[in-house]
Amino acid sequence: MKTSCQKSTLPALVAFLFFLGCDGKAGIGVGNRIVPVPPSQIAPFSYQGKIGRIWGGDNFEVVHDNKVHFVYLRGIDSPAPGQFGRDLAEAKTSSLAKGKTVTVNVIEHDAWMCEVSDVMIPGENPDQPIDLGQALLAAGLAWFDNSSGPYSENYRAAQAQAREKRIGIWSQKNPTPPWEAWKESQQAMQKSLIADKESK
Repeated sequence: MKTSCQKSTLPALVAFLFFLGCDGKAGIGVGNRIVPVPPSQIAPFSYQGKIGRIWGGDNFEVVHDNKVHFVYLRGIDSPAPGQFGRDLAEAKTSSLAKGKTVTVNVIEHDAWMCEVSDVMIPGENPDQPIDLGQALLAAGLAWFDNSSGPYSENYRAAQAQAREKRIGIWSQKNPTPPWEAWKESQQAMQKSLIADKESK
């Protein structure tokens, strides 16, 4: 199971390029490429910013001090490209948070310099912000990755309730978690490469 913004059904390199190159206009320029802004602080730390582009619900940009941060929600996996519910997860994150000032609690930086984080969005009560990862789980638009942390109990309960209600991904029969789909894609790629090699 993967625990960073590398999480995808695509191979790691392709996933990285997909993550960075949705329209090729964020981060900082290196030649003709765009890469994330290098970490300026050692995690953990927090900041506030506004969500920009969103990929699949659990990956998105947060703009802070005129810099673009690439953020991945800790503890959850939204549907990967090609899976049912990906567009719904993206729309849910957009409806809850896009354009709003959110609080990003960075837990760590992964190998791609993405910020693995808890993200809190404004609620109706200013003193009770909404945990974005938990909100996606409650809507049935993400899987809890069974990681351990102070969020685990709430996340597990939110997923169980969504599953019982059969909403979102749970409306499908035996939905495949993204990390399992990733394994299947790797196996299919290996078989294709072997078959191609044997045919030559």
